[in-house]
Amino acid sequence: MRAIILLFYLLITSGNSCKKLAFNGETFLTAKGRIVDQAGKPLSALPVSVYHSVRDTQFLGNGYLGKDAISNTTYTDANGRFQVTYPASNGYDYLMLPKGYWLDSVAPTLWDSISGQFYYLDSARFRNYLIEVSDIKIKKL
Repeated sequence: MRAIILLFYLLITSGNSCKKLAFNGETFLTAKGRIVDQAGKPLSALPVSVYHSVRDTQFLGNGYLGKDAISNTTYTDANGRFQVTYPASNGYDYLMLPKGYWLDSVAPTLWDSISGQFYYLDSARFRNYLIEVSDIKIKKL
């Protein structure tokens, strides 16, 4: 029975969970976009930063998300626009939305209300190290 439990544990914990983030230090990516409210009005002075994860998941309350931002925090301007540059990695990139806000199209979870919610930056959409995201519509908790 112990052997079966050990085998089950090894199967669950193998794969991506052991993957470590790696940065080459030479490649940087830039994300640009605009944050608006449900009515489409720009939201100014909101903090935006980038985090990486070793997992491709929208549910990030599972411990796989890095605890520290890998970019400087920037703030949206009067038109809700932001631009943030950060080092590329072998992981998945997420914009951290301000605490107390969540994506208009997604129901908030308990984790979101504690830590803030994340917006996935799809690496396939980067062109010449730049991704321009369409308006990110958010609402206040």
